[in-house]
Amino acid sequence: KKQALMDERQSLLSDMHDGLGSQLVELITLLRVPNTNQTDIQLKATQCLNDLRLILDSRNPLFDAQFSVLLGQWRARIEPVLQAANIELEWFMECEDSAVTLTPQSKLDLLRILQELITNVIKHAEQATKVNFHCIQNDSQLIIRVQDNGKNPKDSVDKKSDGYGLSSIQNRAKKMNGKFSFEPKKEGWNTKVTVPL
Repeated sequence: KKQALMDERQSLLSDMHDGLGSQLVELITLLRVPNTNQTDIQLKATQCLNDLRLILDSRNPLFDAQFSVLLGQWRARIEPVLQAANIELEWFMECEDSAVTLTPQSKLDLLRILQELITNVIKHAEQATKVNFHCIQNDSQLIIRVQDNGKNPKDSVDKKSDGYGLSSIQNRAKKMNGKFSFEPKKEGWNTKVTVPL
């Protein structure tokens, strides 16, 4: 029991350092750059706050069997950010809480993946007015799709595939033995995260 507590503390410290710590470093760097766009600073500050909340929520015993509540809280935080960017959120969710047996760390990794996907829409989906969030669960896996209706300039495909954010998403999905894929559509990008249960 003592070892488990120590492991949990170490995991929490690591999450604070790797997640919130790196976000704060980026925010400080932005503040040091002359004429930095106010919107970029505000978005980064919001990411810092949301990352802290994700860490705390993922370790709250209340959500052990209530994945839908955890996702609902995340939605309540990202929807106003999307609205501020004039992007409408379409939400569809169909899963049984009792069937979504993820560890606190896996929940955190999954929420961070979703956070990054939404951030990418706000920052890179040109002229996007809508983002579609679709989450379903079957007997053996959780499937989440995020699709925007932005425009895809010719050079955006290379930029998207080489981005640090996508590399981070792929690494987090791999940690959960899951899969991540993305592809450009006629309008916007279609991203898919699959996590075994």
